[in-house]
Amino acid sequence: MLVVYDDQQRYREACFDLANDLTVVLDASEGSIPTREVAMQNLQKIGYGTEKSGIQNLLIYVPAAVPESKQDKMLDPYWVHAEIGDVFPRKAGDDFEQICLAFKADHATEIRSIFSTNPCPNLDTIDRVGAGGGWPTLESLLDVESTQEILSALLAPTDFQQSGLNSKQPWVSEAKDLLLRSLGMQLVTEQTTHTPVKDELWRFILYSEFVFDLPEDVELPDSLKSVPSATKDAKELVYSICHRMRQNNETQALYIEQAQEVQTALQLEKRCNEILQLGNRDTFPFEERSFFLQCVDAIKAGDLDRARTLLTRNKGSVWVGLGESQAQWNILKCVVHLVEKCGDCQSGFSAYTKSLDKVIFFYIDQFYKVDQLHRELEHAVGDHVDYDGTLVPAIESARQTYFSVASDVQTVFTKQLVAEGWPPAGIHGNSETFTRQVKPHLTESGKKIAYIMIDALRYELGAVLVDELDGEGNAELQAACAVIPTVTPIGMTSLLPDAESQMRVEKNGDDFQVMMGEMRIDHVDHRMKWIENLYGQRFKQIKLDDVKKAKFVEGLADHVELLVIRSSSIDSAMENALQPGLAHIKNDIQTLRVAMHRLREAGFDRAVIATDHGFCLNANPDSGDTCKQPSGTWKDLHHRCLLGDGAANSSNWVCESGHLGLKGDFPKIAGPKSFACYTANNQYFHGGASLQEAVVPCISVQLKQAETEDDNVVFSLRYKRGATKVTTKIPVLEVSVTGGLFSETAPDVILKAVTAKGEVVGEPKPGGVVNPATGTIALEMNQSAKVPVKMSNAFEGKFKIQLIDASTLAELQAIDLETDYMV
Repeated sequence: MLVVYDDQQRYREACFDLANDLTVVLDASEGSIPTREVAMQNLQKIGYGTEKSGIQNLLIYVPAAVPESKQDKMLDPYWVHAEIGDVFPRKAGDDFEQICLAFKADHATEIRSIFSTNPCPNLDTIDRVGAGGGWPTLESLLDVESTQEILSALLAPTDFQQSGLNSKQPWVSEAKDLLLRSLGMQLVTEQTTHTPVKDELWRFILYSEFVFDLPEDVELPDSLKSVPSATKDAKELVYSICHRMRQNNETQALYIEQAQEVQTALQLEKRCNEILQLGNRDTFPFEERSFFLQCVDAIKAGDLDRARTLLTRNKGSVWVGLGESQAQWNILKCVVHLVEKCGDCQSGFSAYTKSLDKVIFFYIDQFYKVDQLHRELEHAVGDHVDYDGTLVPAIESARQTYFSVASDVQTVFTKQLVAEGWPPAGIHGNSETFTRQVKPHLTESGKKIAYIMIDALRYELGAVLVDELDGEGNAELQAACAVIPTVTPIGMTSLLPDAESQMRVEKNGDDFQVMMGEMRIDHVDHRMKWIENLYGQRFKQIKLDDVKKAKFVEGLADHVELLVIRSSSIDSAMENALQPGLAHIKNDIQTLRVAMHRLREAGFDRAVIATDHGFCLNANPDSGDTCKQPSGTWKDLHHRCLLGDGAANSSNWVCESGHLGLKGDFPKIAGPKSFACYTANNQYFHGGASLQEAVVPCISVQLKQAETEDDNVVFSLRYKRGATKVTTKIPVLEVSVTGGLFSETAPDVILKAVTAKGEVVGEPKPGGVVNPATGTIALEMNQSAKVPVKMSNAFEGKFKIQLIDASTLAELQAIDLETDYMV
């Protein structure tokens, strides 16, 4: 929706030419009351959506000046539409003269001359500027017409244009005249071949943009004042050429190469190190660093608006595509998003403190997203080496903000937990999961259901997984209450059939023993035996990784109606080492997506995904993150929970076991009120009572029939304009997808670097189009994106970059590369 204000009525015809079946154009000159009524009706139609209303766009043409004051805006009948949609003109660049200068950048002097004598020229007058040619040899050799096209061809010629420039045609003298007249550039080289002309022109154009972009109150260092640059009248032409070179996929790599060379040759980073404000365009890579440091300073100062502005402007920067730069900006993005979400949740939390069910609703409605953003931040931090410590203040600020807000929520949660007990009414406990979600499906012979038991899949990961499974079936996420203590032996047993009536925890000397009826449940084999005793040959169990095997479907007998798929890899990896564990999460989520696809092929029509417990993260624990046990006789479970008998104190809660729904020999359960542990240096922990540990996802997926693949969807991979050797440990690949006329969506894909033996030696860094939790890449149809790949430090040699369908694991595209690292 756009409101065009045009007091000179220059754009009237152009606006009404935009009208079509999906776009309504209204003329405010026909009367404000009836036009506004129709405008409001069309606003409602846009709200209904194109499918229902039949329209997609609304343009309101107002032959008047843009209202400036608040009073004028209040009186304007169409300003509400401008606020909801957009308004033209909005910014300085929308001024008619500036539009004309950008449109006719080759002829800035003529355009300025016209406006100096006629402030309101018509469009036809502007169109006629520069209609004649003046460079016949260059126009003929390069097959172009305008000055801008000639200059662009001299900088980055196509094969055809390069052939013309390499011919014996005498074009250099004509080029000298063109450069002098259009840019004020005196060509220094006396050589008559293309390469020296091109190199000198690149240096002149890039340095000129840098100079033009400096704020007016910034003075160049003395050492750079003698470096030649373009005349002021050439500003728009220089801006237009540089922008074109940066944005065009065919010239972007060349632009990066040339800008880096010019920056080094002129020693710009060293000579400009005292300039704090370098303008708005990052012509050179060192300027992008300036914006990066400004964003860090804004975060440190708590100026999130400034930080957001810098993140937004830098999203399209050509330099962010470089590996380490993109990783660093992604960390800042994670920091800003986390701090913003913490602020949003903190401001609204007071309305959810009166009862346990309200606290839980607050968590599953909004606060789980804070945990998600915190995990993504820690993953991004662990995946990047901050050699100079630049990011440390921003990261620590975000961590402190997270734990401050999370601790406030934790205090209310444990208070209500002790007061009301567990699980609260209205939210089913994990021990009911099989009875509610799986058992009803098995009452009818012939129905096939998969019961997927994933260790440590906390609630926020369940939300990620539901989004990931959207294309495989109708996935529904529900919250469930894990059994407290939130440890694997108890939690996994609670997911078994009849757990609500049969599970209890008994003393076993100084330890504890989980029981199902009279059967000891010591490990996973016992749990699977319990299910087999109930369901016989209808039951089969496999590990999650087995679903990726080529013969998975053929290996399932027809009589298997309850397939239990299990994985403990997330918990095992995180217990071993936090950062590798965080990176490992995506493996299970990717495999679960593949599992849904394979289960459909095997005739299963439903899957249920459940977990034993969640977890907490504290990547940088200190001495204040430990807690002393309360007085009494206790058995310590996983650093966060106690079974036995004793009294509560200021640091620990204590409840009767029955109050928390745990059957067995232990009279009481205890745990820290905070996120502390009974042992030190725990970066990953569970076992106790917190929303993160005890509120878990239960996901039911109604699998749909496999859809026919769209053969018109084509992915492509490219590295540095076809280069075959990788010179950096973080190469940046360009991934793009195109489709046919009726192609609507592109499948999510996985990108990885593999050796001839299939060993993975490189994976995408999270952020941008790479989902931090799943590692999958999601592109819109006909979109391209740059993806930095982190190569293994231990690998050198030949490898292949593969692009793989995330659901089927079919290879969609691949390119062969070889390392050639610069020492």
